[in-house]
Amino acid sequence: MNRALRYASISFLLVMLAACATHREGASEPGAAGGIERLTGDWKGSIEVGARSIAIVVHLSRAEAGGGLQGTIDIPAQGAAGLPLADLVYRAPEIRFVLNAGSDPARFAGTLARGVIEGGFEQGPATGTFTLRPAAVAALPAPSSPPEEPEGEPVVLRTSIGTLYGTLVVPPGRRAVPAALIVSGSGPTDRDGNSRLIPGGNNSLRMVAEALERAGIASLRYDKRGVGESAGAAPSEAALRFETYVGDAVGWIRELRSNRRFTRVAIIGHSEGSLVAMAAAALVPVDAFVSLEGPGEPLDEVLKRQLATQQPAIRDEAYADIDALKAGRTVPRVGDALSSLFRPSVQPYLISVFRYDPRALIAKLTVPCLIVQGTTDLQVTVLDAERLHAAAPGSTLRIIPGMNHVLKSAPRDPEANYATYRDPDLPLAPGLVAALTGFLRSALR
Repeated sequence: MNRALRYASISFLLVMLAACATHREGASEPGAAGGIERLTGDWKGSIEVGARSIAIVVHLSRAEAGGGLQGTIDIPAQGAAGLPLADLVYRAPEIRFVLNAGSDPARFAGTLARGVIEGGFEQGPATGTFTLRPAAVAALPAPSSPPEEPEGEPVVLRTSIGTLYGTLVVPPGRRAVPAALIVSGSGPTDRDGNSRLIPGGNNSLRMVAEALERAGIASLRYDKRGVGESAGAAPSEAALRFETYVGDAVGWIRELRSNRRFTRVAIIGHSEGSLVAMAAAALVPVDAFVSLEGPGEPLDEVLKRQLATQQPAIRDEAYADIDALKAGRTVPRVGDALSSLFRPSVQPYLISVFRYDPRALIAKLTVPCLIVQGTTDLQVTVLDAERLHAAAPGSTLRIIPGMNHVLKSAPRDPEANYATYRDPDLPLAPGLVAALTGFLRSALR
């Protein structure tokens, strides 16, 4: 997610924690001979927060300098490996460590007894417990190097708040062809569909561009503000609005429309990019719209659903804050438990994005619309796609069996599903390319 939304989503538990991870060597109990040796090695267990369980693997070793502990953590379900732990302290039998996450670090405090580490976990308003047991486990593979930029034309979009960078891929030949703008999803996601928070990458949007080229369709995809080559175009959190992203998509569409090499222009939005693409399509002419794994309800409704399992006092306060922001009012006083979620600098962005209902937006589109949804997506559901289709009865709905959020074949098991997020060589799910290219060839002819 982008910085404004990284804390605005209650799916914050560990999937986003790699952004600001730092490491500092830990301390041990003075004079505790052999104490550190009791902890060095691999520890496998889980964090329990409410009804949710997240598997973790902690790797502890003796620091080369100072003789204390150092460690890293793997989160297999999120494809995260080797995230460094900070403030690692062992004073027998107590052990503490921190996984930094910007303004919301994840803090662990436990006790080693009978060969098991048990204790409490907290991050922002979320609290729970964790358990670790010795295990002979292998560390997840180290992150691969970023993929090389594929063949294509480098393009730029100059705006009043910085320059955006992208890649234009045009099928070989001299005749004019249709083109599509590809808008990436939430978070620090680059033009290829890869997040800097998840090592390895998946290359899903690059693969979409390559599939379009084989079908005779040009494509333009770009790094979002604050990401990749567009890092220098990031506004401050307080200045960011959802309309900023919409304006960027509008600018790129105009660039494609002004290029005589292209006959017609479609816009394709993935995940949150689907909402951006819908809003852009209402402001500038396009000839077709495609939603790939796009949400079917506004963000305020998503947040309320995710907050429903919180303690009643926290839930009720959060609901009241959401209702105020939905009405366009800032919340001057936010309780400690929700201070990171609704901090003053992020409230203007939330007010802006809460105004957008994907059902209302797609209902107003008068161009051919394709809605694509996988059955094993753990972030957006088939129900979301059905909501969009119901709002736009003339749209085409394609459900891809076994396809997950990054457009790859995956089971519903979270660990195996998220493993595809860091596999850049795994191809797109069967059926996706045919559905996408078949629709675009018809809509853009």
